Amino acid sequence: MYNGKLSEFFPVGGHITGPRALQSAVMNEMDKVFTSGKKFILVEGPVGCGKSALAIALARAFGSSHIITPRK
Repeated sequence: MYNGKLSEFFPVGGHITGPRALQSAVMNEMDKVFTSGKKFILVEGPVGCGKSALAIALARAFGSSHIITPRK
């Protein structure tokens, strides 16, 4: 379960050896938000910035998650 350090739950394996700099920065901000008592977060970013990996880290840390994506 979540221990205040989201980066420990980041998915690694294959060609992914760890989070990129932007992903690390976003996870640090998420840690601040969740440790302040907030329960919901919205992440918006361009294609390819690593949102899915962040979502996997969140799901691992909290045990479940809901992911909503727009469709045209």
